[in-house]
Amino acid sequence: MVPTPAGATAMMRAVAREQHQRPSRGRTDRAATGPALSLITGLPDDRREPLEPHHSLYRMASRLRRDQDRLDDRQHRERFIVALDAWPRLRGADSLRETQAQWAGMLLSEGWGPGDVAEVLGVSPDTLRRRRVLRLGETWECEVLGKSPRGDGPAEFRVEGASRLPRVVEGRHNQSVFGLLKTELGDDIPIGDPCVNLPGDFRRPEERGYYGRLLDLRQRQRAA
Repeated sequence: MVPTPAGATAMMRAVAREQHQRPSRGRTDRAATGPALSLITGLPDDRREPLEPHHSLYRMASRLRRDQDRLDDRQHRERFIVALDAWPRLRGADSLRETQAQWAGMLLSEGWGPGDVAEVLGVSPDTLRRRRVLRLGETWECEVLGKSPRGDGPAEFRVEGASRLPRVVEGRHNQSVFGLLKTELGDDIPIGDPCVNLPGDFRRPEERGYYGRLLDLRQRQRAA
């Protein structure tokens, strides 16, 4: 099912910032010790830098890791809205391929063809082939939706279970939710069925165009 954008407002972010003071950047504690901490947002193409103990945001990250499973959904959302504003992104990771692959997988699972996928994503079929978006979309469909590419039964998930995201985990993991293996994370973040507890406008702005073109495509299909 294609995700529907939630109507997050600037007021929600303002309230969250008032309730949870944003830490200042730049101060470091070189004597600090502890494991590296990583932020898994659950959003495609959203990779964040792992934080070492001396980083100025490490204390905030450590508190989030301690508290994240005790918070209700509203508290979790407000705390992580602030964290996502502050937590540095991985440099050079501004790709759209994972987002397009997720959409391709969802569209393929609904029975749309490659030409339809290209139309919704606003690219040419040649671009889809060159960037291997359809191939990645089939992989996403297989691993996340549990559909075998041969249609002969469910695929084996690389990771299983459910987890509320975003989530702070131990270790240096600079992936988005894509590409994480259960062998890497143990039981810390089962993400076979991730629930991303964030307002819809945290998704990439390009997706608004995808929603609009998909709506047009469905309307034409109904009228045919």
